[in-house]
Amino acid sequence: MKKTFVETVGRVAYAHFTPTELFTTTGLGVDMQRVWRKRGHLPPITGRTATFSTIELMQIAIMYELSGLGVSPKNSESSAELGASTVLFFSLLNGKGAVDVRGSMEEVTALARRMEMRDRVALSISGSEGKGRFLWSSAPPTFELIGDIEKQIEEAGAVGHIMIDLMWLGIKLAERTPKPFVTIEAG
Repeated sequence: MKKTFVETVGRVAYAHFTPTELFTTTGLGVDMQRVWRKRGHLPPITGRTATFSTIELMQIAIMYELSGLGVSPKNSESSAELGASTVLFFSLLNGKGAVDVRGSMEEVTALARRMEMRDRVALSISGSEGKGRFLWSSAPPTFELIGDIEKQIEEAGAVGHIMIDLMWLGIKLAERTPKPFVTIEAG
């Protein structure tokens, strides 16, 4: 795992997932992964077997959720890129199993307190700008990242819309993941 230094956090390693782990976490079956890869919706295999980075997993989860709502993977790729860091943010902030913190008892406790009291740590790790909770569209394939769904629906005056709650998606993924999305070496 490649480690990155994140200010105020420490060294952060983002996990990589096998096709089976991707299935366990997102629900996208291994056979369908092959189909999506063949159609260019998933990254090509660069080694002996396919692996997916944490952020790719988040993107694929969004694409999979949108496909269940009738939006094709081809039409959801840019939306998945838009919302992936937000899904990771909510996973880290609210999900059990999303983060593994290593270090001395004091370092781990201090980081845990900072994560509970502020979302700045989760924002730093995820790369999210914290600008929204919902991926919304009244005219797919164009989606927006918004914070207030009720206000958006009223202002848009749209009869129909498609919306994904990225917070609940992040929590769901964190509950299903067989391993943490990120490992932090506190200190």
